[in-house]
Amino acid sequence: MGNKISKSNQSQNASILTPEQIQEYTEAFYIFDQAGDGEIEVASIWPMMSALGQCIPNTDLRRLMAYAKVKNTFSLKQFLKIQEMRLVEQKIKEKLVEAFKCYEVGGNFEETFDNIKNTLEEAQIDLSMGKFEELARETLEGEGDYRYEEFLKMVTNKVG
Repeated sequence: MGNKISKSNQSQNASILTPEQIQEYTEAFYIFDQAGDGEIEVASIWPMMSALGQCIPNTDLRRLMAYAKVKNTFSLKQFLKIQEMRLVEQKIKEKLVEAFKCYEVGGNFEETFDNIKNTLEEAQIDLSMGKFEELARETLEGEGDYRYEEFLKMVTNKVG
């Protein structure tokens, strides 16, 4: 097991995951690698994520299933890639919430749109001013408050 972990750390040089995260995910992965072949079954993802103190949304589970379509298993490399994507998406969502809160508190709409647009461009999501306004209107509650989660779902469904 020690060799597997050090090899995976070396192969993840360009990872956005910290070395500690890679180590933690790798150790959890190999605990669930019952056959010792470097792959785990998709069905093991729920208990593995629970052991890591995380829950996995259906979109992430679908990604894992897509990776594992032929054999119903996935490798450590595929699992680490999913974890990277989840981390990136979480950071994007956090940036969007902050940009949206500025608008709700009385910030300048154009400035807020620019902040959100920049965040979306980083995620390679194309959103025009018209589409942003449409999504913003659709997520308004009766009192003029925005439902951030609803807005994020509508915008980031292109990410997931």
